[in-house]
Amino acid sequence: MMDYYGDFNGPSKNEAKKQIVNNIIKKKNANTNYLNYINSDKIVSIVEETIEKQYPNDETIGSVTSWNIFK
Repeated sequence: MMDYYGDFNGPSKNEAKKQIVNNIIKKKNANTNYLNYINSDKIVSIVEETIEKQYPNDETIGSVTSWNIFK
C-alpha cells in the first residue's frame, strides 16, 4: 500500500507549511510548556524559511508516502 502512494506527489509547499505550522501551534496550545517562548509569527517564519531552503525549486514535497511518514 505504501509503495502505491509513493507514486503520488506530496503536498504543495504552501500546504506543507500550513500543516506543519498548524501541528506546532496545536501542540503549543495544548501544552503551555511547549515552545512557550516562541510566538506564532516566529513559528510561521521559521517553517517558511526552512521549507524554502530545503525545497527551493520544487512545487511539491516528496510523495504522499514520504510526507505522511515525515509528519
